[in-house]
Amino acid sequence: MICPNCGAQLADQTVHCNYCGQPTGINMSQPMPHMQQMPQQMPQQMPVQLQIPMDHKPISPMGYFGYNLLFAIPIVGLIMMFMYAFGSDTNVNVKNFARYYLIMYLISIVLVVIFYGSLFALMGALRTST
Repeated sequence: MICPNCGAQLADQTVHCNYCGQPTGINMSQPMPHMQQMPQQMPQQMPVQLQIPMDHKPISPMGYFGYNLLFAIPIVGLIMMFMYAFGSDTNVNVKNFARYYLIMYLISIVLVVIFYGSLFALMGALRTST
C-alpha cells in the first residue's frame, strides 16, 4: 500500500502513515475479509490477584503514622528502629522506613553539633575580645 499524502510504502491495511501521520483512507470499522469476526461481547474476566510476598507488602498511611509514633518514643523508639532497620525477617518497606528514620536522626544530630559548636565558638571569641 502507498500513502496517498507522501507516497511512502506502507504495510497493507495501515490506517495512518508511519512517516507523515496522515490517514490513509482505510476504515477499520468495516470487517476485513481476511480477518475473523470478533464476538460481540467478550466474556467477563476475573481480576488478576497479585501475589505479593508478606515481606514486600506495602505499608498503609496509618501504618506510617503508627511507626512515626513508635519511633518518637525516646529510648524504646530508637531500639525498635534498630530492630526494624537491621532485622532479617522484617518487611522491606518497614526496614527502609526505619533506615530512613535513622539517617534523619544522624543528620539532625550532626546539624545540632555543628550549630552548638559554632555557637560556643562564637561566644568564646566574643568573650576573649572584650
